[in-house]
Amino acid sequence: MSRAQANLLLLAVALIWGSAFVAQAKGMAGVGPLGFTGIRFLLGTTIIAPLAWREWRQLSVRQARPAAADALAIGALGVLLMLGAAFQQIGIISTTVTNAGFLTALYVPLVPLLGWLLLRTPAHWSVWPTSIGCLIGTWLLSGAQGFDLVVGDLWVMASSVFWALHVIYVGRISGRL
Repeated sequence: MSRAQANLLLLAVALIWGSAFVAQAKGMAGVGPLGFTGIRFLLGTTIIAPLAWREWRQLSVRQARPAAADALAIGALGVLLMLGAAFQQIGIISTTVTNAGFLTALYVPLVPLLGWLLLRTPAHWSVWPTSIGCLIGTWLLSGAQGFDLVVGDLWVMASSVFWALHVIYVGRISGRL
């Protein structure tokens, strides 16, 4: 992949991520936050399941059967993902999409912080200034203004903790699966 292609893909990811908050706020108008999250997960499952089935069929019988511990780990990942999505969606009811985008980005510095606090895994020194840079950049993109905390902001901040735990746990179990 060329440098230009990589940069275009990064731009596309940023556009999709940023516009998702508007789609989430508008999309749950008739179904509520948990209904919207359920529909979102069902749609994702419908799209991913055929691809996963194709990959699973190509594995040998021994490779295809996860151990009970692996199944529990995968289930825990699903719970963290669901909690992050549900808390975020509940928060979007009473906060702005701008605040939701900024507060969700809190997971970036939370990943190394929680990794250090919970697992005693120190992050490389370069992670800290880049995490701060991420927050500053997100703040600038969100209008660079202060905001008053409302209850929705607290829900979104809580979702950031679950997103961070999800990232940490993916890193923790991905080597063994």
